[in-house]
Amino acid sequence: MRETYIRGQMQFHDESERWTFHVGDRQPYGLHCGDLFEIKIGERYHPCRLEMASDWYVLFSGATLQLIRSQTYQVRM
Repeated sequence: MRETYIRGQMQFHDESERWTFHVGDRQPYGLHCGDLFEIKIGERYHPCRLEMASDWYVLFSGATLQLIRSQTYQVRM
């Protein structure tokens, strides 16, 4: 059985001060701490969890990545 993912972009929304998930021209979905998804790094997607401390980051198995608010990330859910 093949898993089905929704691919889109993750962008920071300044007014709400949270990351949002965008797919085409659909209404963006606001992300929250603990949300699970896969983020593309290089040519591969890696499972991660969104978290917040002094700023937003994603948590991988044994590693973290601080998110840069001006960047757009390719993700799938």
